[in-house]
Amino acid sequence: MITKQDIVKLSEKNQEPQWFTEKRLDGLKSFMNFDDNIILDDMHLPDSSKKQTVQASTTIEVMDLATALHKHDELIKKYFMTIVQPTNSILALHTGVVQDCIVIHIPEGTVEKNRIKISSPLHASFSHIIVIAEPNSRSS
Repeated sequence: MITKQDIVKLSEKNQEPQWFTEKRLDGLKSFMNFDDNIILDDMHLPDSSKKQTVQASTTIEVMDLATALHKHDELIKKYFMTIVQPTNSILALHTGVVQDCIVIHIPEGTVEKNRIKISSPLHASFSHIIVIAEPNSRSS
């Protein structure tokens, strides 16, 4: 079973800000409140040390969650889990243990006509994608 201590260790290992640890713990608490008869024997998290390769313009930033939390803490705090709320046990658990995440930051005024191309040795898709497009910016 995943415990509060597991979540705190995960956040400490990733050197995450306190607000993100609290967001994770809220997700775990929400997960425990659902009565879905889901039993988790062990916590198997993806190896976030394997990096993605990215093709994008030099003005668009594409980074993993750990980098984004250190580089753009306030932006992540403002937008993380604001569109999709943990309305079921799986989303709540996801909030608690999200690891494999990509953050795309399009700075204000950036207009990118080329596609952003991302590939990862881990998966064909990512478990969490955060796109932050600031005012007057866009990308295809």
